[in-house]
Parts: sequence; structure tokens; C-alpha cells
Amino acid sequence: MKSVIFAVAILACLAAVCDAHKFHKPQAPLDRNGYPIVHCATEEIYHKKYPLYDATHMAFGRLADCPLKGDCDNATVRDGINTNNLININTVVHVIRDNQGNMPDGITQSDVETMMNRANTNYGAYSMAFEYTIEYHDNSEYACIAGYSASGEWYDQVQAMKNEYAVSPSTTLNIYMACMDPSIQGTLYGVATFPWDPVALTNLGGLFLNSVVATPQQLADGDVTLEHEVGHCLGLWHTFHGTDEVIGCGLACEENPHTSIDPSANTVGDFCADTPATPLNYACGPPSGDSCTGAPWGQTDYTNFMGYGMDPTPCGNHFTDQQVKRAHCWICDAIPGVTLTGC
Repeated sequence: MKSVIFAVAILACLAAVCDAHKFHKPQAPLDRNGYPIVHCATEEIYHKKYPLYDATHMAFGRLADCPLKGDCDNATVRDGINTNNLININTVVHVIRDNQGNMPDGITQSDVETMMNRANTNYGAYSMAFEYTIEYHDNSEYACIAGYSASGEWYDQVQAMKNEYAVSPSTTLNIYMACMDPSIQGTLYGVATFPWDPVALTNLGGLFLNSVVATPQQLADGDVTLEHEVGHCLGLWHTFHGTDEVIGCGLACEENPHTSIDPSANTVGDFCADTPATPLNYACGPPSGDSCTGAPWGQTDYTNFMGYGMDPTPCGNHFTDQQVKRAHCWICDAIPGVTLTGC
């Protein structure tokens, strides 16, 4: 037993050294209350629900292997997708107000519409759109849920909220908005459900947004949290999926700097060769540090919707061609019931 514990400790140290060599993890920007921003908890929650075990390294990890989730992870299938057909997604936005009908974080219907119309503009450039309605629910129990924390109380409340208000989840993308209590552990912006998740088309699918992302100031700053979280619902990983979301160097899903036509880059990281390898990077500029190979990161795509570019203000503004094909593929393969046209 002692030898096993020692081996695990050595491996953990090696992973830590390798991570340190790969890059220095940046500090998250602070919100207006001085708390660190937790941009997205989708990956965190997914691997808590479905932990991966790496027998070789004797540890549960973030991404110990690089399993395919379905046919759309196959580059040949993905690249054969016709993205000219407009996919209309049936959508309901649930805004949770308190018992007196007060909107969370003081947002207005106009703010919610501005956010949704912006998403329609951004996704419309890639032949995807959201035909949405807004529903209001007066329930102080969920109007402002627990702040983000390791205890997961906030997530339990999100799940309860979904069970209470989900509308026909097999045919509808449900988006929930409520405020969250301040937390020194961070201000979470959103969490979504991948289309291959077994709960994607149940009450527990869809996505949750902290209503702070729809305040006038956030909208004016260019916040694109909705675009990011919907991207997860449509099958997209973070652009740094092959770096910060693996447990060290030399593992199956590790993504190192590559060209946009390198076929091996379609089988690691975010499964898209045309998204350059990148570490987690909050800056709207090139990241610091080097990859596991010791090579510099080079040109990265810090304005991609699926990255974390937000410092000094949000700068996400596009998807790549392969991300678009991947999204179209996953929609029609895994969640076609939520579409009105296009599949």
C-alpha cells in the first residue's frame, strides 16, 4: 500500500512539474465586487458526474484519456456536414424573479431580448438561430441561488430549478436565468449540458446563466457568456481542452502547437485542427508560457467564443469552420428534436 501511495505521489509531482513547464496558470479577472470570475463550470460539472479513471497513472483526472463521444468526433464525418442549411432551435428562456416579481440583478425584459438577439446575430453568421420565448417565474426560492462553491449547493439548486420549470426538454433548449449570492470562491457566469450527456434531453439538460451576464454594464462590455454556454450544448469543447483540462503532459488528449491542417489535431484537444492549441487564457492577447514540448504557443485564437478571452473586456467574436461543422453535426445527430428546421 505504501508503495502505491508513493507512486501516486511521485506521479502527481511529475504532473505538477510538467504543468509548471507547460505554462503558468493565469489569475482569473475580478468582478465588480472583487471576486474572481468563474467563466464556465460545464467541464467541471461534467467530469464530476462522469469521472475518468486513468489506470496507467492510477488517478482520477480531468482528461486522462481522449474518448470519442460519437460520430461527430470523427473528422471525416464532421467535414462532410453541410452547414448551409439554417438550423432553427426551439428555445425557452426562463427568468426567475422573486415572489414580488422583481427581476434578478435588476435586469429587464429588454436586456434579455438584447442578449438573445445578439446570440441570434452571432450564431446566424453560421446558419444557426434561436426561435425563443421568455417565461417568468416568481419564486424567491430560486430567484437568487447560493453562490459558487466547492460544496455544490448552487448546482443542486440549479438542478431543482430545472426540474421545476423545464418545458418539453426533448424538443426545447431551456435556458435558465437567476442571480447568485456573492461568493469569495468566485462569481460563476454559466454552466451547460453537452449533447452527448445522457440527461441532455431531460429536465436536467439545457443551461444556466447567472443573470449578472445580462445586466446593462455586462451587455455594454460585450459579454458573450450565452454564446459560450450554448456552444457547449451544441457539442463544442473549450479551445484549451487539450491543455488545462488534462492532468499533465504526455497524456492521450494533450494538444501541443500544430498547424491548422495537421490531421492529428482532429483527435486531441477540442477535436478541431483549425483551433490552435492554447492554454487557458483570460487576456485578449497572446498567452504566456510554453507547451509541454517546450515550444511557444505561437498564434492562438483568443477571440474564439469557446475560449475565456475577457480581459480587459470580453473579446469573443467567432467560431472556426470546423467548430461550426461540429456544432451542426452534433445538433442533428444527438439533439435533433430541439430543432424546428435544418435537420
